[in-house]
Amino acid sequence: PFQRLLVDSSDGTSSEYAHTRGAVHCVRYDAKGEQMASVGTDRSVCFYDGKTMDLKGRIEDVHTGTIYSCAFDSSGKHLLTTSADGTAAFIDAIGRKVLH
Repeated sequence: PFQRLLVDSSDGTSSEYAHTRGAVHCVRYDAKGEQMASVGTDRSVCFYDGKTMDLKGRIEDVHTGTIYSCAFDSSGKHLLTTSADGTAAFIDAIGRKVLH
């Protein structure tokens, strides 16, 4: 796993601390390359602009355990995550909220 995701954005800010602790276990782009998501030990999902890699949003406590993987659907509108807690979460990747 990654220890952190370092991103230098166009405005000089860094997304290095998007995940607050632990490792980043998975990083995925959507099919069009317009957005990217990362998940990890801190149980959060972070969304980034696919071109500039600017941090666009963060959802905390998506699961009760470490999140190990994520995948966008073909439209890029939804993200599925899986966790050590034995559950999956279905996320609105545009509205940045857990749907189920």
